[in-house]
Amino acid sequence: MFGSEIVSRFILEQLAIVRAAQGFTGAAHGLPILPQAVPLPAMAFYPEYSVYEAQTGLAYEGLRFAIKVMVAGTSTGSIRPMALAQLNHFDGRIANYTYEAVNYQISFTANGELLPTTVVDAGTFYRQLGTIYNVDITSG
Repeated sequence: MFGSEIVSRFILEQLAIVRAAQGFTGAAHGLPILPQAVPLPAMAFYPEYSVYEAQTGLAYEGLRFAIKVMVAGTSTGSIRPMALAQLNHFDGRIANYTYEAVNYQISFTANGELLPTTVVDAGTFYRQLGTIYNVDITSG
């Protein structure tokens, strides 16, 4: 199984719900680094690590995913509500999800804060708040 593709689709769908509930107008992108043309604030999510379990073969995959909210400037005030909303939405979530006619169970556990919270690129400051999740996905 390619769990990162399945989980990415699930996260994108769930972030649409969270963004709408928060009134957050920034888009969500499945990329670790956003292109300069993307308007901020925006969200990004991406896999960092994957492992299959030997005993279950391809029926289980453990992943580590990051979900973050980014804004230009030196303050996180405008993105803090959305960062907290995604944390509250995903931490502890267990969901049944169908992808390409196969049923999966996906579970999220918050593992820690995404660092660094400040990034400087070509003299422009960007702030980001986010969470690293351990994600388990099983098929069948």
